[in-house]
Amino acid sequence: MKRTPSFERLFTSPKQWNLFFIFVIFVLAVFSIRTVDTRRKIDFSIEYGLFGTRKDLSHGSLEVTLKTLVKKDGPQDPVAVPDIEEICPHAHYQAERSLVGSSNGTASAEEHIRVLQGAGSRQRIALYTGAYNHIRDGVSMTLNRMVKYLLAQGHEVLVLAPTNSHPVINHAGKLSPVPSLQIPGRGDYQLSTFLTKELKEELEEFRPTVVHIATPDPVGWQVQKWAVQHEIAIACSFHTHFTSYMSYYGLGFLENYAWDLTRKFYNQCHHTYVPSYGIADELRHHGVKHGLLLWTRGVDTDVYSPRKKCPALRQKLKIKNDEPVVLLACRLVWEKGLQVYVDVIKRLEAQGIKHKSVVAGDGPARAKMQQLLPNTIFLGAQKPEQLSCTYASSDVYIFPSRTETFGVTIAEAMASGLPVVVANASGPAMMVQHGVNGYMAPPTDSKVFFDYAKELVTDSELRQRMSKSGREIAVQTFHWSEVFNNLVNYYDVLAEAISPR
Repeated sequence: MKRTPSFERLFTSPKQWNLFFIFVIFVLAVFSIRTVDTRRKIDFSIEYGLFGTRKDLSHGSLEVTLKTLVKKDGPQDPVAVPDIEEICPHAHYQAERSLVGSSNGTASAEEHIRVLQGAGSRQRIALYTGAYNHIRDGVSMTLNRMVKYLLAQGHEVLVLAPTNSHPVINHAGKLSPVPSLQIPGRGDYQLSTFLTKELKEELEEFRPTVVHIATPDPVGWQVQKWAVQHEIAIACSFHTHFTSYMSYYGLGFLENYAWDLTRKFYNQCHHTYVPSYGIADELRHHGVKHGLLLWTRGVDTDVYSPRKKCPALRQKLKIKNDEPVVLLACRLVWEKGLQVYVDVIKRLEAQGIKHKSVVAGDGPARAKMQQLLPNTIFLGAQKPEQLSCTYASSDVYIFPSRTETFGVTIAEAMASGLPVVVANASGPAMMVQHGVNGYMAPPTDSKVFFDYAKELVTDSELRQRMSKSGREIAVQTFHWSEVFNNLVNYYDVLAEAISPR
């Protein structure tokens, strides 16, 4: 029998070719970029303890104390997928609100902003991101919320990002489109290609005090080079664990090279903002030695709340009162660990355990998932005011992704009063206390995920106990206003030390 060449055997599916295509363009774009040592001007480091107070930042005579970012304290009938706003009054609560919402259940974020205004300098932030208005995911939602907050505080923001002819987000701030390519097989993803002369001129006219880069793609490297050449402070935020995708897509042989690029990119940033301690440790292990600062995420605990439970929604979806709802909410791409969720639901069904599985979200994996789970209700992509009702009307949240740098949907589920079963990875470990508000399982071990899911589905008292604990953790810990206020403090430090005024 003729043996298939080894290289061809490595790329036997469209998803593997897609990722390889992205990686090749990425390598070509950065190959000729000169590495510049930005540490000649500033070299901050951070020491922190889990949910504790970190030490001061210091560099020579510059010593700044910032607040800690973390507080101590059968295929369904199409008719069965309703417009939640039409049947659930609670869904109107958020519909007309801005992206910056209430942060602690007692005062709105707008009120927090008014209190915080006047502190620090007014900055001019040039933000580059590969995801802003053309796709609704954790990165784009966080950055839109961030920009809205910054503008409300009186800072100036220029956003550079790819877009398309049918953006799904009414974006915050001024957006200057960056040339991009549609990724084959992933039509909702755009890959930025180059920073045009016009965009460089716009940056020069804007005169940023801080350049914030959220995506280390070809344009991210070019924006970084521009900032170095103009002696502008560079802040980079780590949102997506790209290197973890390599082994998932059968490209493990490229992982070391991907880490080489990652190390070079983030070592040219004055600050690198990481969402969890585990990510910071991993970056340090791979050679990112300076400028690592914790920048976690928040959750609007007024929007995501058990009060949004909607019996009418469950009735419309034909879910019985004694059927615990096992929810998954995310972008439907296989690297989110979707196969584990599929396996769990199939095991629950095979054992005749009473439940109803619901999936909120959309993406290229949806069609295949619907084939694998014909008895599952697929709601499609949802806005926050809809998703909040879906969370609160569910009973258990399963999220097996091991590629999350934080996992905003986990925080949303906790705030909504759901016990969670998540992958034991760096992001979820920031939120989930094993056995208290949920369980952490080995990322690819479907059997362990199933055991924990079964325990929660069949024990209502356990669900109630973990529900209360998860809600308390979310309310006490993850505050958007505090998260963004600390970011502004970081900007102030950088602008003072680096950027010419």
